[in-house]
Amino acid sequence: MKPGELPKGTEVGAYTSIGDGLKVFRRNHPTDTLSQHPLFYNAELGILDEDSIEINEMNPLSIGNDVWIGSSVIILATCKSIGDGAIVAAGSIVTKDVAPYSIVAGIPAKCVRKRYSEDLIHKIKQSSWWDSSVVEIYQSGVNPFKPLSIDDLSYFINNRKLSNSNGK
Repeated sequence: MKPGELPKGTEVGAYTSIGDGLKVFRRNHPTDTLSQHPLFYNAELGILDEDSIEINEMNPLSIGNDVWIGSSVIILATCKSIGDGAIVAAGSIVTKDVAPYSIVAGIPAKCVRKRYSEDLIHKIKQSSWWDSSVVEIYQSGVNPFKPLSIDDLSYFINNRKLSNSNGK
């Protein structure tokens, strides 16, 4: 991503990956007015003193922690949030909010499945591992290269508590 590529007001969590070609739209052409042309709603074009539809900052997008957004994804103004741990497949058009730890794909994007069981999702949220540095994650003793288990997360949480109680 290039700086300034996301609309103003967009929030992106830690450890989030975004593929090439992402397009994010935070406003829509009005559908109930005489014309949909920007001359009639966009003040930058010189006819109006101020925009007649919401500006980007009034419809912010929140992208959670550890989200993966594939290449050539389009996120429309009707989507307000992409939850922690979600995966958005390449080429998808996202028209509504994406639940945490969901895998969505298609046009429009629909949930294909959850990444983990509800128990594991609960434990991931409890761990807040994304608040840790890469060094802390490696030093926790949890192997980030193998499939995740509840035991791994419990070990991570317990090690973090021990580290924090030892002055870190």
